Amino acid sequence: MGTERGVLNQFIDFWRDGYDWAQRRDRLNQLPHVWTTVDGHGIHFLHFRSGQSGSIPLLLMNGWPSSFVEFQRIAPLLTQGTPAFDVVIPTMPGFGYSDRPTRPYEAEPSDLYPKLMTMLGYGRFVVAGTDIGSGLATRIALRHAARLLALHVSAVALKPIPEDASPLSKAEIDYDERLQLWSREEGAIRRSRARGHKLSPLGLPTVLLASPRGLSRNFGPGRTAMATSSLSGHSKP
Repeated sequence: MGTERGVLNQFIDFWRDGYDWAQRRDRLNQLPHVWTTVDGHGIHFLHFRSGQSGSIPLLLMNGWPSSFVEFQRIAPLLTQGTPAFDVVIPTMPGFGYSDRPTRPYEAEPSDLYPKLMTMLGYGRFVVAGTDIGSGLATRIALRHAARLLALHVSAVALKPIPEDASPLSKAEIDYDERLQLWSREEGAIRRSRARGHKLSPLGLPTVLLASPRGLSRNFGPGRTAMATSSLSGHSKP
């Protein structure tokens, strides 16, 4: 489970002695950053324009623990070819360069983002998300269906069971019990990890490394799913 100690130590050594922050900073500064205010909330986003007439507006949202950095290479590709997209990648309230809400649920991204798209001159648009960005994309689709051209997600959330639904089958009841048990056991583990992420910048790379290492096993010996320098770019110095 998790990242092997040797791999993590190699990453730490690279981050401490070999990571070129100045080069990374210059690359980040070349991205099309924009900061604006929507309903009194400061929102940071990247805005990649295709420059082509008839381009499709795309609202693209990352998950956690990633950031807009995750899409910095794919976004320019989406602006090319046919069809071409104008890509908007917002940073959720409380993260990165966006303002931090002063109280829970003060800023509702599923309402702020459609307003942001309106401010940018877009009527209807495509919304896409990964990880928790998938849940947010789905929420936008439910609350603002008339604004959407399409919805694309990498994860599908379970649909709430309506009160007037027919009785659950035994298989469904068993599944629900297993799901609740998993949430109780694994949820506690995830919350304990969150403390490490907050207190130490090395807490986050331990999680970021785990998935690429797992993917790398499918690529064969000597191949990796994500470069060490790319992983470093997701972690705060």
